[in-house]
Amino acid sequence: MSIPSKIHATDREKAKQDLENHAVLIAEGYQNGTLVELQKVGWQMTWNYLLKDLRTCCPGFSEIEYGIALNQAFVKSE
Repeated sequence: MSIPSKIHATDREKAKQDLENHAVLIAEGYQNGTLVELQKVGWQMTWNYLLKDLRTCCPGFSEIEYGIALNQAFVKSE
């Protein structure tokens, strides 16, 4: 088992920051009403759509990490 280099840690930190930034943009888009197509569906379908959008923008994270990032983004943007 090898110890990850600083380069890999830095890449992961940057990817995590990108994830958080994209989550904020998605949450703000939802709250500003720019995602009009989501206004007529229930919350569960909306949440799944937002998570899918985040997964597409920032691949490589676990489902839990996507959910946490999106939850935190909604809290920050309130």
